[in-house]
Parts: sequence; C-alpha cells; structure tokens
Amino acid sequence: MSNPDFSKKTSELTDQEVADYLRDHPDFLIERPALLAEIELPHAGDTGATSLVERQVAILRERNIAMRHRVDQLLHTARRNDQLFEKTRKLSLALLSATSTGELIDALFVSFDQEFMIEQTQLILFLENQQASDSRLRYWSNEKLQESIPSLGAKLKIFCGQLTDTEKQTLFQERADKVQSAAVVPLLNGKQRLGVLAIGNQDAQYYRSSMDTLFLSHIADIFSQCLKSRLMPEKPLDA
Repeated sequence: MSNPDFSKKTSELTDQEVADYLRDHPDFLIERPALLAEIELPHAGDTGATSLVERQVAILRERNIAMRHRVDQLLHTARRNDQLFEKTRKLSLALLSATSTGELIDALFVSFDQEFMIEQTQLILFLENQQASDSRLRYWSNEKLQESIPSLGAKLKIFCGQLTDTEKQTLFQERADKVQSAAVVPLLNGKQRLGVLAIGNQDAQYYRSSMDTLFLSHIADIFSQCLKSRLMPEKPLDA
C-alpha cells in the first residue's frame, strides 16, 4: 500500500529541485549505473534516443573539438604576433640607425613595402617649404589637414576603418580608389602633431575599429621620436 504522504511529497518536486539535488550529489547516478544506462535523451533533430552516457560522451567530444579549434587559433595568433614583433624590431633598429630625415623616411617605406607588405602608404609631415621626392610623402600644415578632413585631423588616437571618399582622396590622392579601409596614425611629440601616417588596403574589412594597434602604435612612437631628433636636434651642453 502506498504512502499518501510520500506520494504527495514526490509529486510536488519541481524540475529545479531535482536539478539542484543532482548538482549537490554528483555521485547519485554514478552509484546507480543501471539507472544511468536507462535514462534516454532524444537526438537533436532526430526521432531516435540515446543513453545519458552516450550523450555525455558526445558533448565531451564536441567540447574537445571546440577546444582544439581554440588552441589552433591561439597558436596562429601567437605565430602572427611573433612575426609582427620581429618585423617591428627590425624596423625600429633601422629607424634608430638613420642619420637623416631622408634615411628615416626611406627606412619606413622599405619596411612597409618589403616586410609588412602594406599595399598603400602615405606620410604627411607638418613642415613647410619642403620638396618631397616620393609621391607617398607630402609636406602640409596641420591646419590644412584639419580643414580638409576635420574628423581625422584633430584626433590624437589611431583611426582604423573605412574612410569617406573625401578623406581617401585627401590622404591618398590618385591612389584613393585602391583604398577600401585604412589606418590613420597621428605622429606626435607629446601633444604636438608632427604629421600623419596613413596606410590602406583594398579589402574593406582589413583595417577595422576592433583591430589591435599595439605594433602600429609602437612604430609611430619610434618614428615620431626619431623624426623629432632629426628635425629638432638637441643643442650640445657647451653651447
């Protein structure tokens, strides 16, 4: 004869109470292997059923595959960062070894062309009465840049993303149609603007607002400091 109190108690158990009990007693099913084997769960998108053990094995297999993919992604990122670090190190040494502004700019262009494989490079320096020997170098004033592209001209941080047609035309001129995304990097001496470095790619998603700019920022800092020392050399102590 059944116990009415017991039947009433068990019938009042909620799904959450059962889940909480199993969570608090993880050995419950382990100590009852027959029950574990009898529990069946439907296959996703299938009319068949599988035991709980099989379902757990399948879930663990899926998690293992996802984890391997994650590890592969981390290894790929690590290898890419190693390559970027080595290229950045070589460029930094070349910039520091330059003895003139011309050598400094040449070192930047050579590295971007041959090491970083950057498709489009444009360097704008805020100097007047200077002649540029390379189409990728222009001498402007800070005021002129801000008048032409006010959305970028006043920024003190790196911009990555898509430019307007006017911005592309102003920065890259005759090569504007080859640029679908760009990174625009201010060259700073403290808060003083020395110029702007712009790099572009024909892939609209190549330079994105979410991308890491650590190496690019480091290159800009080294180049700015070297540029400052070439343009404004310190006076000797006995002067």
